[in-house]
Amino acid sequence: MLKVKKGLVLELLQACKNTYPNEFFAFLGKDKEGTVDHFVVVPIFYSARDSVSYRTDTLPLDSSIAGTIHSHPAYSARPSKADLHSFEKKGFVHMIIAYPYELNTIHIYDSKGNAVSCELID
Repeated sequence: MLKVKKGLVLELLQACKNTYPNEFFAFLGKDKEGTVDHFVVVPIFYSARDSVSYRTDTLPLDSSIAGTIHSHPAYSARPSKADLHSFEKKGFVHMIIAYPYELNTIHIYDSKGNAVSCELID
């Protein structure tokens, strides 16, 4: 089961709220034990209501990157075709947080779009 730091989740929920009505995007980082414990902001990303994109030449060289997190400014956290394509590119875990950005609107997927269970830890 994937372990995720609760403090990180609270930060991500706030980031999604701050970016609304546009999408928020960042990379998820893990510690040496594999716990997702931080996020890495892409230096240049473009956000709109229904999409987010970034320049691949600005990606940080960070071996701790585990996957991605982005928000959906709608009630669904189901990955789109574009999301699934993105999941295949970087990392093994991908988080989508849907509006209204609460704990129960967080969904985590593997690189193929299958749901992943997680445990929030302190």
